Amino acid sequence: MKLLKELYKNHVNKKLIENINNKTIQQFYMENHIDPDELSYLGKGDFGTAYSIGDGRVLKITTSKNEFGIAQKLENTTSGLYKNAFAHVYKAEIVENKMFIILEELREDSNIENMWYDMDELLQTAGLPVQYLGNLDTDEMEEMGYHISDKLHEFMNSIEYIIRAYRNLGIEASDIRPENMGYDAAGNLKGFDIDDKVR
Repeated sequence: MKLLKELYKNHVNKKLIENINNKTIQQFYMENHIDPDELSYLGKGDFGTAYSIGDGRVLKITTSKNEFGIAQKLENTTSGLYKNAFAHVYKAEIVENKMFIILEELREDSNIENMWYDMDELLQTAGLPVQYLGNLDTDEMEEMGYHISDKLHEFMNSIEYIIRAYRNLGIEASDIRPENMGYDAAGNLKGFDIDDKVR
């Protein structure tokens, strides 16, 4: 396992070196149709700062090599699994020693947090972490007196799909949480800020 982690780290570092170029941030903005004066601050997380570009995309400047490496892997992916589970990554590039990620902007919704806590209550009762949501016996929970609405069932199915995509990336969904999720234009629940904090 230690060897695998080392190989992954070396792979990410190699990719970082390969992506360093002499481009300026101004050139990067021009190439990607970003007007720096129109950027709108969205927030700061553990490893970076995010700005709305204003056209359905987000510009993230990250300090996490893991997040950047995963974004590179997801960049313009055609895999249905990743496309439907994660915010689309349009670009992951290093410019002037900064790691930039351009991704699909998702709509926040307070219902995500509410349903997350309803789901978490079921998981805690069953003694399961979120990564093992697929093992939750909803029939048994309903026999115990829990009412699971169609909306909550749908939400849990979406979370299971996102967890499956995390696993496919080799991540145990360690960073899956309500604040890292949103809805796309078609109303699909997706994850963003994909990182592997346990590495």
